[in-house]
Amino acid sequence: MFKDGLLKYEEENGRTWPPSHPENLRRLVCSTNKEPIETRCHSIGEESNNGVLGTNLFTIWTWRHHNQIASELLRINPCWNDEELYRTAREINIAILSQIFFYEFNSLLLGAGNLYQEGILSPTQGYRDLYDENVRPTLSIEYGVALRWMHTIQEGKAKMYDFEGNYLKSVDIANLTLRTGFLAVENHIDYITQGAFRQAAGKIDQTIDPDMADAAFGVLQRATDLSTSDLAKNRLLGTAPYIWYRKQCFGDIIRSFDDLKEAINSEVRMYMYNYFKYLNFCFAQNIELLKELYKDVEDIDLLAGIWIERPIPGARVPATFYCLIMDQLRRIVISDRHWYERPNRPNAFNINQLLEIRKATIARLMCDVGDKVTRIQPRAFLIPGPGNEIRSCSEIEKIDIGAWKDPQCEQLCFKQHH
Repeated sequence: MFKDGLLKYEEENGRTWPPSHPENLRRLVCSTNKEPIETRCHSIGEESNNGVLGTNLFTIWTWRHHNQIASELLRINPCWNDEELYRTAREINIAILSQIFFYEFNSLLLGAGNLYQEGILSPTQGYRDLYDENVRPTLSIEYGVALRWMHTIQEGKAKMYDFEGNYLKSVDIANLTLRTGFLAVENHIDYITQGAFRQAAGKIDQTIDPDMADAAFGVLQRATDLSTSDLAKNRLLGTAPYIWYRKQCFGDIIRSFDDLKEAINSEVRMYMYNYFKYLNFCFAQNIELLKELYKDVEDIDLLAGIWIERPIPGARVPATFYCLIMDQLRRIVISDRHWYERPNRPNAFNINQLLEIRKATIARLMCDVGDKVTRIQPRAFLIPGPGNEIRSCSEIEKIDIGAWKDPQCEQLCFKQHH
């Protein structure tokens, strides 16, 4: 780090990678690499980034993105030192990823209208400042537990495509756990990257793909399945019973399975703050399954309750999941002193810089740092189709790093040449 603002990196076969572990640690951390062919294993301080495929890919892409930004900043501001280049590139990279996560990804998952109503997203392109120093910048235990629900919409296989969109083959995602080396051989990262924006997610059907459920941890897994593991985490972390969260989120008082049925079968229920209404939030028949598994309604695990709920209107997630995730997103926006939309923070973006950040999309990120990505659909969290056709990266709007040009550098260069 701190050379021209860059993160440490390695070049291999024309590709840029995060630094890799030496052989003795590599075999410990990336224990499922097929050596001696597969040898890459990220050495970046957080070993879990070598874990599941999605996290691994985003580690590579965001690492490259930081260095791409730093290099561009050095080009336009040659008078900046390493520290200033690094810090500014880091700020921009975090802001771009936050813009994509909140305004693009969560808008699809939780519903853009819902996010605006909840105050999570800004209704304007300019600044906003919701910071409250009395709100602690923490992640709730419930947030981590609720996110396990997303295993129900994860496909068990990663499909690989060539650059023309022709299907090549599939690989079990479970077999890529702790196997960073797979990405670095036989152009695998090229084809998996193409699959990342061409392959659809799993259906919202309350089931986990068998390829994930039975072997989510690949060869490391021996005596458990994914749903059992997720439920065990729920209990290990000591979350309250499901019905407690129903009360906190929706005001439900549930003392028996009949109360739960009554809540589920209500014709119309009002959601948080009366923002919208929804019908029959659960599959009622699943109450009978819960009665077989739990002796008392107070025993129902939080995650088990979320599993049986229907998606809410305007979103693709269950009601209690929505409640817990919204609470966490709100806390992030309010408690982060360095939140990128704030005008009153250290090293705040000027308005032109913020407007450039607003242009960020996952499609542009993939064009900039995805392996050999030259064509992509503009809304890349959605599969390509009518109105979202794959097109040249030259047609995907770019962020102009020129908004960070420092006039002092220009003046200094002028003095040096005269």
